[in-house]
Amino acid sequence: MPFTHFICETTGERVDPQDCLACALGGALPGCQMTPAILAGILRHQRPADFAMTQAQAALDGKPVTLDKALTVTELLGCPRKTRLMKTVDWADRPARLYWAYRGTLFHDEAEKYAAAEPLAFAEGRLHWVFKFQGQVVSLSGQPDLMIYRAGAWHLLDYKTIREVPRRTWRHTCRATGQVIYDSPFRANGKGVNCPHCGVKHTSDQVTISEMPPQPRGSHIEQLQLYTLLIEKNGPQLLAALNDVLASIGGAPLQQPPAVNTAELHYLDMSGGLRIPVEVWPLEQRMTLLKDRLALHLLEDPEPICDPQDAWQCDYCPVRAACELQQGGPVGRAALMAPQPEAEAA
Repeated sequence: MPFTHFICETTGERVDPQDCLACALGGALPGCQMTPAILAGILRHQRPADFAMTQAQAALDGKPVTLDKALTVTELLGCPRKTRLMKTVDWADRPARLYWAYRGTLFHDEAEKYAAAEPLAFAEGRLHWVFKFQGQVVSLSGQPDLMIYRAGAWHLLDYKTIREVPRRTWRHTCRATGQVIYDSPFRANGKGVNCPHCGVKHTSDQVTISEMPPQPRGSHIEQLQLYTLLIEKNGPQLLAALNDVLASIGGAPLQQPPAVNTAELHYLDMSGGLRIPVEVWPLEQRMTLLKDRLALHLLEDPEPICDPQDAWQCDYCPVRAACELQQGGPVGRAALMAPQPEAEAA
């Protein structure tokens, strides 16, 4: 089922979107910072529950193919249980938590405007790939922010709005083992460093401390890798579109679809932006990522997030209540901190 209600920022109660808009137009309740234009923008960008399937069937253009599963790249990389529940239960969320996704769409609009003025740039085109996996017919789709043809190849660029762009870190490495102890925004300075590799508490001058450039988030890197697969699988269609453009500007037509040779993430916060190059993985590694993620989504009863590094996502999940009902207990960080039952005596 689709998004149905907002959760009021002030009362915490579910409220019809139109009533929420009317309230904001009238000045809003104390404590709510939402304006009608922002609320309307958030509503405009809420996708229906069957978005991926509807888009996939439209792309088939009447071909006699029965799809068993349709996913977007974003859904594929997200929590499998969340993806499934958001298509089967009605859900609501606070406008403030939906604002970040809406804010990102503003930069997508700018990418489209740039592509409209730059002949060799392509923006916001949804790419589809239909294939068989584990006996099921699956559709995967994605919408790269910007593809630019340069130097005989595609350059892929994706924009990410973020609270603060990634900053440099300091890597602390054990000199005895050569293993990384930890990365931190701060250097260890005169403090003891507990090394999990050799079991010794080093002083700061006994470890190698090196400055590391800002690093992109792992899920953002994975998103670009899956986009490259979609670009490759749509090679003939993209080649035809590119050749049309080349012909219009007097360029020589290409005989083979160009590869994606370079990619980058462009992080944006309120103070500016940061461009971070991303290496395109070998095909086998990209396919392994695809298969591993698909296998999770095709399970009859996908597990909730259990990786401690990702458990924070449950705190912002709009279908958490339905997930915990299915789980029979807490999920996310609450589950990790819950006391574990004692093992039964043999």
